[in-house]
Amino acid sequence: MRGDQRTRARHLAGSVGNRWYPAVMPRPLVAALLITVPLSACAGVQADVVVDGPLEAAAEPLPPPRTPAEAQMFLSASIAALRAGEGAHAALFLDAILKSDHLTDRGRANLYWLLVDAHRARLARLGATQADQALVDALGGFLVAADVLEQDADLAVRQVEARAVLTATRLRSNPDLGQSPDAAIIVEDARDPAGVVAELRCGPRDEHYYERQVSSVGGLESRELVCAGDGTLRTLWFDVSLAR
Repeated sequence: MRGDQRTRARHLAGSVGNRWYPAVMPRPLVAALLITVPLSACAGVQADVVVDGPLEAAAEPLPPPRTPAEAQMFLSASIAALRAGEGAHAALFLDAILKSDHLTDRGRANLYWLLVDAHRARLARLGATQADQALVDALGGFLVAADVLEQDADLAVRQVEARAVLTATRLRSNPDLGQSPDAAIIVEDARDPAGVVAELRCGPRDEHYYERQVSSVGGLESRELVCAGDGTLRTLWFDVSLAR
């Protein structure tokens, strides 16, 4: 790795968006995310990053940190950037850490969720109301990383949320999905259908649906929806036969 790239990465970790961020972060969070033992499974994610202001040149990916100390420095910068509402800047550092070998299995899942938060902050700053490919990739990375972990309540809630966003994205590109019992959306958790409905948008102002009726037939569930914006009706079918 060239020295100028390393110098640039260290400079950005100290100064993001003309804000000087603290060089340290709470140790419990670092401990939860980082470890010095290399992992064989290292799934990286390429973020669609938009950087404005004086750091436009920072939009190119940063090199991965070589040491746990560098990874902690990147993590500290990403947390501070998120707190400042600089989601695009945070994503730069998180992407770089995810390409390194300084994460536990749980740490990788936690870091992907931070990346989800970073892309959500980026999209909110742009005024976007729907997921783009960078957010979809981060959510997919989280689900893959979470799949190897022992389940707990917090992890399960995040998995439901991630699947809901991804399914809502699929529904925008596949108009036939969920429109009939034969094309029912297969779900893994009984909370998934409500989560999907919450993520859907409708009408000229991208408003929410509300549920008018929920019916169950065998292993299928239908939800009759009404758009809060223009009153458009929609029915979605879910296959809940394998739901936990």
